[in-house]
Amino acid sequence: MSAILATGLVVMAIYGVNRWASSALLPTHRQVHRGRATLVIVAALAVVTVPLAISSARVNATSSTESTVTTVATAWASGQGWEIASVTTKPDGVVIRATGPLQSPRPPA
Repeated sequence: MSAILATGLVVMAIYGVNRWASSALLPTHRQVHRGRATLVIVAALAVVTVPLAISSARVNATSSTESTVTTVATAWASGQGWEIASVTTKPDGVVIRATGPLQSPRPPA
């Protein structure tokens, strides 16, 4: 989304949309200052981009953790005849659900 807005800003600057808008204004309207408008757009981009980047980093870390845990849990469970049904990340850790014979395998020390 930020790339779209930034690209739009550059394209409008190249085509001089600011001049078109300024010439179309009635004398009673205030003129828009290009520098201030650009600053507002850059600030808005930061407001959108920073939380999006933080959220993306969290999703990436969670996905990486789940992938690693799945690999380790699958190796552990398959030796005992069990299968990993799901791996879910919770705020207090990772929950692994496994299915298999009635006697559960002992976790490694």
